[in-house]
Amino acid sequence: MRYNFLLRLSCLIDKTKLQRALSIYPTNRSREPYVSTDAATSFRPGNGGNFNKLDEVPVRVCGRNPPASLGYTFLRAGLRKDVLMNMRKAEYTWPTPIQRYAIPVVLAGRDLLVCAQTGSGKKAAFVLPLINRLLSLDILEDESAPNPYILIVAPVQDIAHQIYSVARKFIRGTPLRMCLICGGTSMGYQQRLLDEGCHVMVATLSRLHQFLSRGSISLRNVKYLVLDDVDRILNMGFRPAIDQLLSVEHMPPNKARQTLMFSASFPLTVQELAAKLLHDHISVFVSVVGSAAADIEQIIYEVEQLRKRAMLEEILREDDASGTLIFVKMKRNVDRLAIELEKQHFTTVSVHGDRPHHEREEAISDFRNGRKDVLIATSVISRDLDFRSVRHVINYDMPTTIGEYVQRIGLTGRVGSKGRATSFYDPCVDHRMATYLMQVLNETGQAVPNFLDAAANMHAGRWEDLNFIENVEVSVVALTPADEKQMDRT
Repeated sequence: MRYNFLLRLSCLIDKTKLQRALSIYPTNRSREPYVSTDAATSFRPGNGGNFNKLDEVPVRVCGRNPPASLGYTFLRAGLRKDVLMNMRKAEYTWPTPIQRYAIPVVLAGRDLLVCAQTGSGKKAAFVLPLINRLLSLDILEDESAPNPYILIVAPVQDIAHQIYSVARKFIRGTPLRMCLICGGTSMGYQQRLLDEGCHVMVATLSRLHQFLSRGSISLRNVKYLVLDDVDRILNMGFRPAIDQLLSVEHMPPNKARQTLMFSASFPLTVQELAAKLLHDHISVFVSVVGSAAADIEQIIYEVEQLRKRAMLEEILREDDASGTLIFVKMKRNVDRLAIELEKQHFTTVSVHGDRPHHEREEAISDFRNGRKDVLIATSVISRDLDFRSVRHVINYDMPTTIGEYVQRIGLTGRVGSKGRATSFYDPCVDHRMATYLMQVLNETGQAVPNFLDAAANMHAGRWEDLNFIENVEVSVVALTPADEKQMDRT
């Protein structure tokens, strides 16, 4: 108590310094932890979240002798003091379901395959334990050499930036040096950073291969390889680039490194790559892959194209427009709609693939921090968006696949929070989606509009573009090799 009194007295002039100091040297007063509003990687009861629902999230763990989960606290992980201190500074409090099961697997040194929806806390689930493992090895060599020990591969630069942002929180105050290798920044600048040393590298495949072809990076020290959003990497046609990466000179073989794969879906291409890369791995499936969350209220209106803008303005006026994310099909219509909404006094920003990265980051920051109420985007960057400020998702233009529909509406109602999704169904364009939409609504226990039911009966279809796993209760099971082969066949 005496120390805290002197500390307060010495910091009276600088309130910010006082708050920072007290976060490191807490008082004896009980205080409810503050939760970051960044990507859904830490959370607590309250604050608008449906926290009790997290216990109902189906989780399946498969593999030989899987480690026990963390339960409801990070303390069971046995992390280093400096890592725990950085977690406290970053305001990480409770592990998400994926973190409960994935972190012990990584700390145990096992290969890992994770299939979980976007926004489930996947990034912290691999960044946190890998940094802890690297610091514990105490084998860091030649700090001036660009020879990473941890290599994290992302499909696009926006996701690479998100991973970098999460990892930077945990390496603060440690001897580790981290580099971000992706487009949007000159290779000369990135080369200068590499020359200063790199222990943790976050990279996109295209930029990484450019540096490897120049001989600027050596992968001989790689002990941990992470492929994040691997389903998207494969969908973008990067399988040859992955094979090329694995065949780079001095890249350690599969059994000599720990490999982690994270995916939002579980198609056959991901299964085939996992069979090739992973050794004696643990598989973790969180929730039903490709399904919509029951905590998201889904409303579908039958709206012809020419009436969409009027309907959109009506919906925005009915309720608080803040935190509204609108998806539009064409890039040229994104900016056009943003201008029209601004004329109607809705503070709006827009993002699409033709915008430079720094402009997209600025727009997303304005939306995340509440400076702008509405964000309009194309579906191309739907998985690049990662924040908890989305209250309402509006499909101004319906996606062409049910998987993309689930992906979009999943941006609201993340990790225990309730959300709302509104979609405009144009019968002339979207009739092929009717059957799939009706099944999503039925699966989540929501009302099916009469027009959608009638359209579904006319255009009966199957769930061809969804890669579901079985809906299972929370369980931890160990499978024999024969069981795994049988699962692959089914």
